[in-house]
Amino acid sequence: MAEPYLTDLKDLADQWMRVDERVGTLECRHFFAGAAVYRAGSLIASLTPVGLAFKVPAAIHDDLIASGLAVPLRYFPSGPIKRNYVLFPTSTALDAPAASRLILGEVIGSAGGEEAVPAEPFGFDSMPHLETERLVLREIHPTRDLTALFELFSDPEVAHFTDTGPFQSIDDATEVMDWFIGIFAQELGMRWGLALKSDEGSMVGTTGFNRWSRGNSTAEIGYDLARNQWGKGLMTEALEAMLSFGFTRMALNRTEADVTSGNDASVRVLEKLGFVYEGTLRQRGYWKGGYHDLQYFGLLREDWKA
Repeated sequence: MAEPYLTDLKDLADQWMRVDERVGTLECRHFFAGAAVYRAGSLIASLTPVGLAFKVPAAIHDDLIASGLAVPLRYFPSGPIKRNYVLFPTSTALDAPAASRLILGEVIGSAGGEEAVPAEPFGFDSMPHLETERLVLREIHPTRDLTALFELFSDPEVAHFTDTGPFQSIDDATEVMDWFIGIFAQELGMRWGLALKSDEGSMVGTTGFNRWSRGNSTAEIGYDLARNQWGKGLMTEALEAMLSFGFTRMALNRTEADVTSGNDASVRVLEKLGFVYEGTLRQRGYWKGGYHDLQYFGLLREDWKA
């Protein structure tokens, strides 16, 4: 029974991928009553006898229904409305460009044009792969990247304003690597390895969301970069990609960072990206035998790329 739906959905997915390269690769699978399509391991749509159902952010669910483009999804006539789905009664009710925008977390509708909105939160199915003009933000390999992590934080200049390092042994790097792996496994955050596109096997830094408060739609960021890559704008480039992911795929409303007082280079990076200084907590941190003031910065989704 599901086979015709799988064939039809594959045809639709091919159209969605062709019309906008940002959609990336889509994977279709059949299930007992139809077929489903996945992007980066996350379910985005299904095709069944009742029509084409799209998973959408709660923020645009009601707008899509009010526009008349979609109807509420119920599994049976008197059943409750599925708040994170909308239904297009026939697969032809949604053209390929509109479907692609919906996949990318953009509003579709006859009035008001397009507007960026948060996408369905990232589900920790696999580490996302991001790219910029010069960089790849990739999964950190626990053994292959261990030496690079040690070399990064054994540099006293890199470790100077952090609460860790400089590393004295590979065991120090293993401890931090275990933390990277642990926050992802526990779905608390994620940390990417930064690699130059000219040598993706290398790792010249890391960046990520150290703590993600889903209930508050907030995440704290962290980042570091090898000294021989300073002054090239690479960290700003990496953070732009990461923040874009956060405000769309993770549905963040706010990102924040704390900077040890005196780390002026880090402050400049944040200010370039639109972060706002929100105050200093005196002697907020204690490491390396002393207390440290922490400067706090925040960036709201409404100010991102405003």
